[in-house]
Amino acid sequence: MNKLKLILFLFLICCKTNVEKTEIREPVYQDCFSKEERSGAISSILKHQKFQFFLHPEVKGRLPIKLLKSDFISADMDLTINGKRVILKSNIDEESSTVNIRIDSLDCDLKKFNFYLYYPIEGAVITGTSQLIDEKWIIKIIRSGEM
Repeated sequence: MNKLKLILFLFLICCKTNVEKTEIREPVYQDCFSKEERSGAISSILKHQKFQFFLHPEVKGRLPIKLLKSDFISADMDLTINGKRVILKSNIDEESSTVNIRIDSLDCDLKKFNFYLYYPIEGAVITGTSQLIDEKWIIKIIRSGEM
């Protein structure tokens, strides 16, 4: 009986240790999207009519777009919007003209994510989802407006 208790006790300790070592992590962009897919998604967001409405590309100084780099938006991306190459920046500039796009809630199976865009010149905030369907990025705007 004591041997049985000892074996049961050791088994429980072993299982508890293994459970504690198991790490659950959220998917990261590398798990889901190639560089080309990420570039396509960001281009689709920046070309969307809601962002273009706040960008006012006809106003002097608004182009080229300055975009804050992140894990999702890497320095080796080649983005061209409104005929001008997007400038990728490591930090927000003094003029507060750098667009910031935050990506979260990645769904690798559906090739989908949520985004939050902030354009400080206009105080514009755009939230939405982006999903790759039949090799095309579909942007669904959930909310847009000025702060």
